Amino acid sequence: MVRSYVILISTIFVIVCESFSNMLAAARNDHRETARAFYRALDESGYIPTLALLLQDYILVNSTGAIPWSNPTFVYYDQQLIDAIQQQLELENVQDSYDHHQLQADYGSALQPLHGGLKFFTYYCGPGNWSADGSTVQNAYFSSIDQCCKHHDECPDTIVHSRDYHRYEDLPYKAQIFTRLRCNCDVEFLRCLQNISTFFSYAVAWIYTKFQSSCFDYEYPVMECTVKRNDGLFTADRCLAYMVDNSYSKRWQWFDIPYIGSNQLIFPEVEYRYDLNWFNILFERNITPNVSIS
Repeated sequence: MVRSYVILISTIFVIVCESFSNMLAAARNDHRETARAFYRALDESGYIPTLALLLQDYILVNSTGAIPWSNPTFVYYDQQLIDAIQQQLELENVQDSYDHHQLQADYGSALQPLHGGLKFFTYYCGPGNWSADGSTVQNAYFSSIDQCCKHHDECPDTIVHSRDYHRYEDLPYKAQIFTRLRCNCDVEFLRCLQNISTFFSYAVAWIYTKFQSSCFDYEYPVMECTVKRNDGLFTADRCLAYMVDNSYSKRWQWFDIPYIGSNQLIFPEVEYRYDLNWFNILFERNITPNVSIS
């Protein structure tokens, strides 16, 4: 089954996966040639600026973030690859020539070539399900990531087609390119990737939250967004916290998925309009135990 994040894993990640898979079995001094190889392919596809931003955010979150993405088991492989990528970027002055506004303008069209030709070293983090028996890949580096993708793929609450809306009463129609999931499935997916904490698990989470903006959930009616954040790459703000009216019944609604750089792996975050104790008093909903009088 094709999931929403499948198309989002760009040519960057495809080529990096291929290069890194070979790198795991290669000698230590081969990493420079590996970096050069996928750099040339990336440059031809025009995805180098995005790769530079991904690396920048990964380094930043590990130096200042409240939630680090670093796995001691694979720290050597991650760092070797990161160093090699940085060297190639510096050689070509990619970061200096990067035009931030142009990337914003071209972001929509840049998604178009991502539909086909994706190849991964996982069974579930690509288009379709490549597993013949429900198992995940055995490669030590990719196995855990594949399990996260498999679990995400099996989310019971999804909207793929317009006909799926009948399962979620009064949920407003939202135009979509990708499959949308219930928020708790996205939360579990991102937390699963964070628990792995490798460069590639971060890359999956980073790309997913950059382009998948919404999830749906069953919550009290939203009154307003109380905290917003913009990741600096695209112009749209994402809501991090909502004020909800708990004097009404819960309903199906849309919520924003925070950018991974927000370090918010539990969402939607809500604040109640009424304190629960005062709410019970105001609306005469005090709960009293049933006492039998004999």
